[in-house]
Amino acid sequence: MNVNISNMTVTVGTAGDTATAVFDKEWTFVGSGTSSGKVRSKLEFRKINGKWLITSERDVKVYYTR
Repeated sequence: MNVNISNMTVTVGTAGDTATAVFDKEWTFVGSGTSSGKVRSKLEFRKINGKWLITSERDVKVYYTR
């Protein structure tokens, strides 16, 4: 599997304990079949016990899938 990340922006919440990353993710997978695509993804993070953890993940736009 090959994954490329581009066009990323990260925003930190005003209290400093949350953050949001939005980026383009493009992939190609070759195995028993082939899959490729490009989406705009959004990850939300929260700092819990001193560690940044992902609390939400979603694709906000699909550019293409094959």
